[in-house]
Amino acid sequence: MKPDKTVRIIEIAFLILAAVCAMAAVGAYGRQSRFVKTADRLSGVVVDNVASRNSDNDGYNYAPVVEYSGADGTPQRFTAGVSSNPPSFQAGERVDILVSKDGTKRSIDSFAHLWLAPVAMGAFALAFGGIGCAMTAYRIRKRDSAVV
Repeated sequence: MKPDKTVRIIEIAFLILAAVCAMAAVGAYGRQSRFVKTADRLSGVVVDNVASRNSDNDGYNYAPVVEYSGADGTPQRFTAGVSSNPPSFQAGERVDILVSKDGTKRSIDSFAHLWLAPVAMGAFALAFGGIGCAMTAYRIRKRDSAVV
C-alpha cells in the first residue's frame, strides 16, 4: 500500500471516530437532559466510599455510597458511577440526588456525576475531528502546492 493511501485511510478513520464520538456525546447529553428534567430531587447522605483499583493499578479511586429515603419511606442505597482520588464526598456529607420516577436510575446532583460522559465524548469528538481535519487540510494544501 502506498504511503499516501495509508495516510488517507488514517485520516478517514479519525473523521469517522470523531463522528461516532459526536453522536455518542449528543445521545448521552439527550439522555441526561431527560433524566434531569423528569427525576425526583431528593436529599441523601454519603455513608461510605467504595475503593476500587485505578486504571494504572498504582492506587485507588473512591465512589460514594449514598443512602436516601425512597418514595415509600424505605431506606435506599446506591453507589455512584463516578469515582475519584481523593474521594469527592466524605462519609456523613449530605448530597442532593436525582432519582428516576421508576427508581432505576440514580445520581448525585453534581456536574461531574451528571455531565462527565457527554463532555468526555464531546472532547474526544473535537480531538479526533481536529486531527482528521488537520490531516485533510495538509493533504489538500500539499496537493495544491504540487500543482503549481
